Amino acid sequence: MDLFALIYWGLLGAFLGWGLPKLETTFRRILFGLCLGLIAQTALPFVEAWLIGG
Repeated sequence: MDLFALIYWGLLGAFLGWGLPKLETTFRRILFGLCLGLIAQTALPFVEAWLIGG
């Protein structure tokens, strides 16, 4: 992983840790984490290409 990916996933993990205590049920926490992870996995190459220009 390069530095951009490490920062990106670090910020994503911080957001996830901040958002999860506000959800009431375990199912909602798992669903939120799953959706956020899938969105991040899909968006990372596009965001990196947009910022770096590659």
